[in-house]
Amino acid sequence: MKKTGRTNKVYSAEFKISVIMDMRENYLSHRETVRKYWNTQNRTEEDKYLRTLKNWEHIYLDRRTNGGEKRQKYPLK
Repeated sequence: MKKTGRTNKVYSAEFKISVIMDMRENYLSHRETVRKYWNTQNRTEEDKYLRTLKNWEHIYLDRRTNGGEKRQKYPLK
């Protein structure tokens, strides 16, 4: 049986950081940033990229506060 559907798009770390930095430096909202970097046709498609962008920003801010290291998912006690 043949697989159908889309494959996940992989973005480089440089692209992710440049998008987040542009958003923060130019005081763009998440939705404005999605419209700038992705040519979305409708609100549903826009929401998909909105979730992606928010995840990227969360990871960026988390690593910035932890000195660039990944946070442990389940910290040791």
